[in-house]
Amino acid sequence: MITDRINWPPKHAPENADAHITSRIMTDKVTPEQVWPYLTNLSDWPRFTRDIADTQFTDITIADPHLFHKAQFIVNTDRFSLVANVLEAVPPKADRPGRISFEGEATGKGRLEGIRFTFVQACLLCELHDHSLQATSEIVLFGDDVKKFMTMDPATIDNFNTEWLHGLIGYVTDHEAHTNHPRNPSSGAMVP
Repeated sequence: MITDRINWPPKHAPENADAHITSRIMTDKVTPEQVWPYLTNLSDWPRFTRDIADTQFTDITIADPHLFHKAQFIVNTDRFSLVANVLEAVPPKADRPGRISFEGEATGKGRLEGIRFTFVQACLLCELHDHSLQATSEIVLFGDDVKKFMTMDPATIDNFNTEWLHGLIGYVTDHEAHTNHPRNPSSGAMVP
């Protein structure tokens, strides 16, 4: 079992960011392999937090809801529209953590209209030595509007990240415990 950390490309390194947010949760209720198909299923994201109104791929002809390397997608929240593309999507295996990361642009809505910044979010699913799961989500923000936004609404991104990550793990834990047909960890498809 390998534990790991997020490997940031130099241009996305947290020390170069205008803001850096981290959320982490540990549980022994689900495995990285159980979490992966839900994490990568874009249509499940609104179930993790009430802040996400809807999600979709930019190419509406894509029928499979699972994110993949270079996929482009849109997430709408009450405060922002996010347009992002997947930088990396590596499913977990016994010898490696699962990783997904995406970069994009956030455009403010409502009282945050006019606020724009770029972001990178990276998620890591590690199995620890005691076989528990450690799920980490880190977000780095870049741009002139980040400081202005963080002054106006300092807890928004941190709260969103924490609620989204805890919502993911809670959703998977509940779903896996109450279904006769768990998802196939490698593909996201339902197991017959």
